[in-house]
Amino acid sequence: MALTGTTLNGAITATAKTLALTSATGATVGMLIEIDSEVVLVQDISLTPTLKVARGQAGTLAAAHNTLAPCAYGIPSDFQQIAYPPAVAHTGVWPTIEYGAAGAITVPFVNTYISLKSGASSAMTLNDPNLDNQAMVVIQAADAKAYTLDNGSTNNTSGSGFNAGGTASDVGTFGGAIGDNIMLRAQAGKWFVVGKVNVTLA
Repeated sequence: MALTGTTLNGAITATAKTLALTSATGATVGMLIEIDSEVVLVQDISLTPTLKVARGQAGTLAAAHNTLAPCAYGIPSDFQQIAYPPAVAHTGVWPTIEYGAAGAITVPFVNTYISLKSGASSAMTLNDPNLDNQAMVVIQAADAKAYTLDNGSTNNTSGSGFNAGGTASDVGTFGGAIGDNIMLRAQAGKWFVVGKVNVTLA
């Protein structure tokens, strides 16, 4: 199965025990819903699309959420970023992955530092993240090469363009210096640029 994306159909407080989704097709008892950074457990679907839920699951905190807040729901095993039941907390140290050849970057689902060091101006691709993914990713040139990073549909099986900009911003071109980098945040199934150094988007 795969996660289903939707939005909240009405704001909720941090103590609300029910919530309304814009669409809840296929929702069942026992599914998880991620709203912003909070995870809730579906307990009753008898008034669908209004659902009774248990708040603050998987180590998250119950919080207020606004109308149209992005949501993703599905069975627990469909979620990549959360562990349910909760696992041991992450240490906070970002794992480092080095790519030494052109090709696809495996989509990280935890905060990750990616080092590009192929010795050539390699073309890299990065597919869109899963709907529940909220990872921060830094992709940095470890050698002085003009890497390209494609999040579009031309050379990429799944990509919306950085900042959901389509073909106007689907390829990041590194300037060719050691340390050129782009920092991305996964949100609602897209990659959003948090910052960049000597990388142009087009």
